[in-house]
Amino acid sequence: MSNLLRGCVHTIPSAHTEAILAMAANASFLFTAGSDLSIISWDCKTLKKVAVAKDAHDDDIDCLEIIGDSLFSTSHSKIKVWDVHTLQHKHTMQGLNHRVRALAYDRKRERLYSGSHNMVHVWDSIEPFSLLARIDTKFGSIYSISLTNRYIATGTYNRNVHLYDIETHEYKHALSGHLGAIAALAKSPTGSFLVTGSHDSTVQIWDLQKALPYQILQRHESCVNTILVRDDLLFSGSDDTEIKVFKLFRHQDYSAS
Repeated sequence: MSNLLRGCVHTIPSAHTEAILAMAANASFLFTAGSDLSIISWDCKTLKKVAVAKDAHDDDIDCLEIIGDSLFSTSHSKIKVWDVHTLQHKHTMQGLNHRVRALAYDRKRERLYSGSHNMVHVWDSIEPFSLLARIDTKFGSIYSISLTNRYIATGTYNRNVHLYDIETHEYKHALSGHLGAIAALAKSPTGSFLVTGSHDSTVQIWDLQKALPYQILQRHESCVNTILVRDDLLFSGSDDTEIKVFKLFRHQDYSAS
């Protein structure tokens, strides 16, 4: 697993004109979005801008996720689907009553999980993107979501990460340590570690076996809204309009949690 940090190795200044709220990446592109209502794709190797979808939503773009050739984006009560190569709009998923702040997919990439107020929705990840299930939660608005082999992890406004059994949906326990809402979650490649970004401006790395923070990163000057782990890099985006890129090096990981 790659989670001992060598420090910030690159900054993309003024990547957006307003707060950066969401990031996602595949083998070729890094996608970013936020309060300026645009989605931008960047070349993963050069970090140069490739394409822009302006006015992609009518409100802040809170989350991005990629499954195959589809890029999913969320805002108030909507999930939109875009072509990852062209950023052309493909589909809009509706029928949601609250702001959708969080997205994640299962390990087979067959299901998409979305988080809103006291609710996780489970969708088919391919057209027609049907709603498959609802999971009731009780801790208020879900700001972030991530899936490991064992858990559905939800980051909430109440400053905690709540863990649910991925098969039974039974509530397990919480991870507590941030001083602000948990706006972003990302897992390690095996799922043994969880990375959290918070409105308290910090990024924390958690050992899921011990349910304790492993490392705390303090490099942003404002709320951390989005984080992304890709290969040996950790990306974080903030209200300060900057993207921080942390270099990771490998050490022994535990079995998947």
